[in-house]
Amino acid sequence: MHALGGSAARAFGAIREAISGADLSPGVSVVITDGRVSTGISLVVEYPHELRKVADDVRAAVSTAIETIVGMQAGAVDVTVKDVYLAADDSGTDDGAPEENGSANHEPTE
Repeated sequence: MHALGGSAARAFGAIREAISGADLSPGVSVVITDGRVSTGISLVVEYPHELRKVADDVRAAVSTAIETIVGMQAGAVDVTVKDVYLAADDSGTDDGAPEENGSANHEPTE
């Protein structure tokens, strides 16, 4: 498969593929100015990962992808953590209250 579009579109596609292979276009912006690729990445971090470490790792991966895969010089790589994902968010009821399944820790009654 070959990428279509101009150099900006191909650079954007290569960065998306380098990050995860998924279409991340809502959370990724790319600007090419004077041969430098500047990017903005918005993401959600899963708890309990360290936000700064995740942002630093993403910044390094995007810079490396731009320079090695795209073959252009990396400019600014701005990473914004938009939210923190809690796995418990998916297991509760719709109203946010914990589910009652009989296995909760209750005080024994006499």
